[in-house]
Amino acid sequence: MGRAVLIRLKVPRDQDPESALADLAKALGMHHPARQAEREWAEHEFRLEADTFRRQLADDLGRYRAGGFEKGRTQAEWWMKRHIRQAYLHGFVEGKIAAGGYERIALSSEEDKWLRKLRYDEYRYLRRFLDDIDARRGVMDYRRRMRMYGDAIGGPYWAGWALANKSTRRIIRWEYSPEAEHCSSCLELNGREWTAPAFVKWVMETGILPGQNVSCLSSCKCRLSERFV
Repeated sequence: MGRAVLIRLKVPRDQDPESALADLAKALGMHHPARQAEREWAEHEFRLEADTFRRQLADDLGRYRAGGFEKGRTQAEWWMKRHIRQAYLHGFVEGKIAAGGYERIALSSEEDKWLRKLRYDEYRYLRRFLDDIDARRGVMDYRRRMRMYGDAIGGPYWAGWALANKSTRRIIRWEYSPEAEHCSSCLELNGREWTAPAFVKWVMETGILPGQNVSCLSSCKCRLSERFV
């Protein structure tokens, strides 16, 4: 049986405890176990949430086109917005947990502002989509288009992930998936790094996140990674 070792860690005032634990784990050549377990749980829950969200929107679309909402568009839009609101909140919180923010589940005023903006942008796209359905216009298949709206849940996830830890010691890196095709936005951003505060400021100015305001839209397969210095 292995021996338990008690380590007392003194954290400098200019460093947050989470990054201090990460530094210790790195020095010992191991993963921060609590953080890693929470990260894996959050990523798993997010994938489940994203799948559920896509199914909900697909069901809402089929029901609307079949005339299944008694009060027509008003009722359909209410249900779709409800699903967006719930999924975006869950995605945002799961992003926070994946970045080690599991002790700060309640949203700050800044986080709430970010989430509301993402949600209202999606509401605007939804209204345009329903306008196109009502007018029987548009080139893209409606089911494929609705799936893209469902894929947009990645935006709230990465927003929560970015805001969870704004330590200047946290370096955020944009990475594209080697298996995916890349749009001009993702090719330009791949490998770019920011400190966490600089990244948050940049996102506030540009609105760009994986799957948000990039040329490939919600089809984006990019992700963010982090390291501490």
